[in-house]
Amino acid sequence: MTAPGERLWFAPAGLLLAVALLVSSQRDSAASQRSGADFFVIANTQYTVLHEIGHVIISELNVPYLGKEEDAADQLATAAMLRSSASGPGVAERLLAAADGWLMEWRQNAGDRSTQDFWDAHSLDIQRYYNINCLVYGTDPEAFAAWLESVEVPLPYPRAWRCGDEYRRAARSLDWVVATLHAQARQARRTVGGHVGVIYEPPATPEREAIEKLFKKTRVLEQSARIIESQFLLPYDVQIVLTNICGPTAYWRPDLKEIVICYKLVEHFTELAPQWPCAAPRAALKSQRLRNSCAAVPVQHTRFGG
Repeated sequence: MTAPGERLWFAPAGLLLAVALLVSSQRDSAASQRSGADFFVIANTQYTVLHEIGHVIISELNVPYLGKEEDAADQLATAAMLRSSASGPGVAERLLAAADGWLMEWRQNAGDRSTQDFWDAHSLDIQRYYNINCLVYGTDPEAFAAWLESVEVPLPYPRAWRCGDEYRRAARSLDWVVATLHAQARQARRTVGGHVGVIYEPPATPEREAIEKLFKKTRVLEQSARIIESQFLLPYDVQIVLTNICGPTAYWRPDLKEIVICYKLVEHFTELAPQWPCAAPRAALKSQRLRNSCAAVPVQHTRFGG
């Protein structure tokens, strides 16, 4: 009911439709950004889990390697994700998002370099970015040609043309590890590998409750466990534990046979996620090159056979 003297105003149908479309577009844009940010968090968490199982394989099972163990664990993680049928659709995008995480870390710390960056057991963040990209590109350089041309920080040609060989070497190394684990199992008369379970410790804050909800909804840790089980016949059970009691890190606890993922590390991924260019709606990206980069991963190569 209107007050005395108050005039009723009728908006033209076209204006109402425009307003409705604008509100819908804003909602879709916000949902798209949340979805993109969640994808970034999931991708970086899954890569971290697979990196840690690389340490399990190398250190616990006495797998020989040349170079740094951290680099070997990175290669095992990337190759295992690319070659496992349990990785499901979108594995290439997940790996490229994990690579982007290293690029963002490198840029974020640009003004705070220290000698630790150079003596640390890990390669530089920017090197890890290029290494993951090279292995993904190397799976099929022809299919990824458009991505290579459009990506914001591309692989330089002198590295890119070797990536097919790098991927094949990584795949052969993974095949050797898998065959060796199966041979050890036969020798021990084991026909079934160890089970990889997931334990969620009760989150200590509302922010961590949101992380737990996201992980349980997407089953990212459970999928990571299936990737491990599909590739490696482990001699014992392993637990992936999401816990409150550590800083922004992840590590292998050999005494408890646990891959520990700290909530604090996932919170760090959550803080980085809104800065990930591909988290934004495509129309909001600043350059055509960036829009092309975020859309150029070939759909037919988002899943790789085991």
